Amino acid sequence: KTPNMHNPLKMNALQIVSAIILAWCAAKATASEIPLDVLTTDGPTAPNAQVSPCILYIRETDYRDGTDGHLWECKVFGPDAQSAGAVARHTMVKVAGMDLVLASNPDVTSGLTTLYAKGAILADHTLTITNENELYFGEDQPAVERRRKLAKGTGDLSLLVVRVTTNDASLNHGAAQIGDNIFGTNGDVVNLKSNVEDCSNNEVTINHATGSGSACEDRPGFGSAYTFNNGASKLDCHMFSWLAISNPLQFCPYFGNRRDLDGSGMTANTACCACGGGTSTSYSNPVQDGVLELSLNIDSTNIYRTALEDVALQQLESLFKTDYLGLVFDLVMICVPEGTYRETDNSKEWIAYSYVGRFVSVYNGDENCGSANIAAHEVGHSWGLRHSNEVVNGKDIEYGDMTGVMGFTLGALDEEAVFGNKFCYNGAHSWQLGWYMSHNLEIDPLSETYIGGLAGVDKLPNLASDEKIVLKLKHHSDRDYYLIFNHAFGANEGTLEAANTVTLTSKADSSNASTYLAAKFSAGQYATINDYGSNGEKVTIFVTAIDASANGRADVEVFTGSFADRPVSPTSGPTSGPTSRPTSGPTSGPTSMPTSGPTSAPTSGPTAGPTS
Repeated sequence: KTPNMHNPLKMNALQIVSAIILAWCAAKATASEIPLDVLTTDGPTAPNAQVSPCILYIRETDYRDGTDGHLWECKVFGPDAQSAGAVARHTMVKVAGMDLVLASNPDVTSGLTTLYAKGAILADHTLTITNENELYFGEDQPAVERRRKLAKGTGDLSLLVVRVTTNDASLNHGAAQIGDNIFGTNGDVVNLKSNVEDCSNNEVTINHATGSGSACEDRPGFGSAYTFNNGASKLDCHMFSWLAISNPLQFCPYFGNRRDLDGSGMTANTACCACGGGTSTSYSNPVQDGVLELSLNIDSTNIYRTALEDVALQQLESLFKTDYLGLVFDLVMICVPEGTYRETDNSKEWIAYSYVGRFVSVYNGDENCGSANIAAHEVGHSWGLRHSNEVVNGKDIEYGDMTGVMGFTLGALDEEAVFGNKFCYNGAHSWQLGWYMSHNLEIDPLSETYIGGLAGVDKLPNLASDEKIVLKLKHHSDRDYYLIFNHAFGANEGTLEAANTVTLTSKADSSNASTYLAAKFSAGQYATINDYGSNGEKVTIFVTAIDASANGRADVEVFTGSFADRPVSPTSGPTSGPTSRPTSGPTSGPTSMPTSGPTSAPTSGPTAGPTS
């Protein structure tokens, strides 16, 4: 049965729950492909059953011992957050049974896919999914999650840095030093802002946030006193904001005219910003050089780190008069005192964490908040990037690709680090971010040959007519390959691996996939990728020369077939070649992430080319 959407006064509590989800489905029918009869009047089956779709994210946590943690979580709102045990209006919960979710929908994308598991129970910050739950998927569009702005990897971005002090702990570094480390506001020449802007050739501009602005404020006290089946409270303005997920016009007409039962005469359409009501207001907070001091009435020692995050975000939303901080800032970095621990084993030895495709990242202690590369790594996750890995002797090495910041490049403070922590993102990630696209090239090596140059990032924009930054080799299976000259100069002078070589990275089609360093080529080396296409074709990559000087380049040939099929015969080879071969050759990435590693290697490592 479908509830009577036109007469909400006659709807019982169970019907209200059903109507809410049906309204969400109506708003999302095109993008989500969720049928309108997902829920009928039976509503949730248990007091703590999930009421509304949540948004799936991968949380990436980096640890001091070089390990990391991948954890699928789901952002829940309103009564679902209360059922999960949160003190905030929204929170992240672990997903027990994520294997069932991925089996049902292998195309789940962090920060985009929504999940409704009918009858799934929320408790102890966990959404538990079993074979008994029906699963429904939607898409959280860029205008969704209350007209959410996805963190962007290009353009002018506003960044708020939050220095947290709790009842029992504080950071040693003050706001001025943190601002200098992140924005260079007091003369620090190597900082997050300068590194990202230099690496992107100013296609990204990091602007420090300001504390003043305009906002819409819900009128206090409004509530249509419906009690949900799971024990959640009445439909107040926060509930309307949470439920008007895509377009308020799809939800507010159903309930927006319901008068406040307290007799004030208010309705959601007049009282709630989500429904076009509320009142115009403004805020003014003491943000100095992009850094806000935030005091929390909570102890940070011996509590879950995500609990501290929840409290911080709710207080920030109150200060900036919004139900969703991502509408105000593109990126938010939260720096917390040491002492919090991870949920799985109570370890306090974590560096930082962030969510793939979400604007928030969290940093543990002074050193981790002060490193330009730790910040660039975590912001990379916010932009949707996964880790840069490498396969060595058949073993999948997480963070193994240290040519760029998404590998294990989490270093010390600038003044303690070799080369001042200056290096960029690998070829696959640079392409994923949409950087240098007017200077990049995509070819199908089964039908096209490339003979030309690759220039380092720091040479932009003064490239020769035959030079590119990233050369993408379109694959005919489940992954693409990316060639880039890892020029150890300028913005990339501190690269920790394969300096002044041409690197080949691979990335599977999945947006959740990590990248893999497949090969490193010195001058005179080549490699052949076998089984490149569906019919067993071969593709060969040959680096004929490398000039590592300030205006240098690498000369590259990419062609179909083995080295013997090279379309241009050299008159002479490189004057000197490498004395040893790279440790590994082009390697396939994993068929799925993050649970399994690569399955096969197409060939052996690059081979030295002819010397005469």
